Amino acid sequence: MTVLHNSISAYWDQRAASYSREIAAELHNDQRGTLAFLRHLLSTFAPHLTLKDDSAQVQGQALDLGCGPGLFNVFLASHGFSVTALDGSEGMLSQARLNCAHFLSAEQQGRVTFVSGDVAHPPVAKGSCDLIVARDVWWNLPQPQEAYSHALKALKSQGLLIIFDGNYYYSYQNPAYYQDYTKTHQDLEGVNVAEMARIAQRLPLSYQLRPAYDLKVIRDLAEDSVSAHAWVELTAPDYIAAAPTTTATTVSPATNCADVVLGSHRWRPFTPDNSNALPEIIEKFVVCVQKH
Repeated sequence: MTVLHNSISAYWDQRAASYSREIAAELHNDQRGTLAFLRHLLSTFAPHLTLKDDSAQVQGQALDLGCGPGLFNVFLASHGFSVTALDGSEGMLSQARLNCAHFLSAEQQGRVTFVSGDVAHPPVAKGSCDLIVARDVWWNLPQPQEAYSHALKALKSQGLLIIFDGNYYYSYQNPAYYQDYTKTHQDLEGVNVAEMARIAQRLPLSYQLRPAYDLKVIRDLAEDSVSAHAWVELTAPDYIAAAPTTTATTVSPATNCADVVLGSHRWRPFTPDNSNALPEIIEKFVVCVQKH
């Protein structure tokens, strides 16, 4: 591990307990809409990966990259998946174990394997994963392109790679993106987020506008062996943009023609030719890749 890797892990070790409380609340009510969107993407692109409540039969092999306190571990294991939960922060892995013990039955807990390691080099075999997920991880990777390369190799045919992420420190490239994270993070327990800002200044994705960057990297790495789609999250003032809307049950993301609406959350397909319908500032987005 490099000094930069160690700095990132040390920061998230400090954040682990407070972040875990956020994840526990989210597992109760999905306030960010992440799990609803994950359900939608699975049903749209991979209906063979059925989410079954309390299923005794394993539905598929999932890899949770940068698992944090266990949002995806808990959700996927409770719906029949066998999950490898990988994180470079021992503090986060400790919290993930606690959340799994709290939210999952003993049988479901047995479906989760916790691994300490580098997200860019997951210790899984090529073609072994039906589903790979990550949330708010890629932006703080020192080697994001390498992480994509290894993740794409780990996917099975028809498998999905789903990345929830954001342009959180793109302000180093474009000051219009500046946010004061000391105000938006409410439960820090004395952790100084300025440390993450200093780390982010050395991270490559602080200088790339996404998800355009991600889609280009994926195309360059995989060429015609995958299909890739992206959506950006809209905030309330952006809802007036002129693109048509529909509910998640009828939208076809592959056509890139309509918003995905899930409760109070609205996501707009991202393509190079619809920039006029996108928000001026793209904060959060989702990338979904399916291997042919």
